[in-house]
Amino acid sequence: MSTTPLGSRSRFLIINVAIICLFLLIGAQLLRLTLLNQHALVEFAEHQHNLVIEIPAERGLILDRNLKEFATNLKVPSIYAVPRVIPKRDRTKLAAEISRILGLNHSYIQDRLSRDKAFIWLKRRVSIKEADAIRALKNQALGITYEHKRFYPHGELLANVIGFCDVDTSGVDGLELMYNKQMSGKAGFRYTKRDALGREVVAFEKKLIPPVNGASLILTIDQYIQFVTERALDESFTKWHAASAIAIVMDPKTGEILEWFLDQLSIRINWRSFRLKPDEIGP
Repeated sequence: MSTTPLGSRSRFLIINVAIICLFLLIGAQLLRLTLLNQHALVEFAEHQHNLVIEIPAERGLILDRNLKEFATNLKVPSIYAVPRVIPKRDRTKLAAEISRILGLNHSYIQDRLSRDKAFIWLKRRVSIKEADAIRALKNQALGITYEHKRFYPHGELLANVIGFCDVDTSGVDGLELMYNKQMSGKAGFRYTKRDALGREVVAFEKKLIPPVNGASLILTIDQYIQFVTERALDESFTKWHAASAIAIVMDPKTGEILEWFLDQLSIRINWRSFRLKPDEIGP
């Protein structure tokens, strides 16, 4: 059966029209993307590639009248992971190793490593031994960063006045809470780029705003007088099974408070339980 010239010409015309329509559709789509939706697409690309890293400020110290420390800061390691770079076949084994080192539930670690995120906390404020064990795994998906942790070198000394901070070094009681804004300082920021897996590309850092550390608080309290008075009052408190006891030492010439101590069982129990509470896991 032979094909007539008219039939061939018709098919050729149909094919040409179809190709022209296809190119028109492609051109219309390109026009829509480059002109009509340009702003939204640029914002989406910037959101994917731009990275803003917060640089925490160091909390101010609490000092006595002779500049001896009541409250200071320590830099302690925290463990994080980049789940996106962990192959699915390795997650179960890696979760078992991490849970053994950090003393956390295996299913908890497994769940966090299975998330589609570029950053996830595993455990914050860990010991040096735990950090060294994680580092020994030599896994690129695991990282160690250092955070500030509030430290009270003299333990319970003046605890009823100083108060304490939570896991994020924010004041929750006493002077730590009253002057939290002044002592917290202002965080800095580092503006940089990240790759497709969400990891920072240090070479592309665009802008750095350094943090402003918090102001230190200098008290009229004398640390030695505070220590001696607390020890004497504590002995009497225990000996006589008192419900509470209080002692205040004042400079009669200036009215400055050199020592202030309230010994009450409920206060001591609450203070100790909070300070000895294990560090919480971040979001």
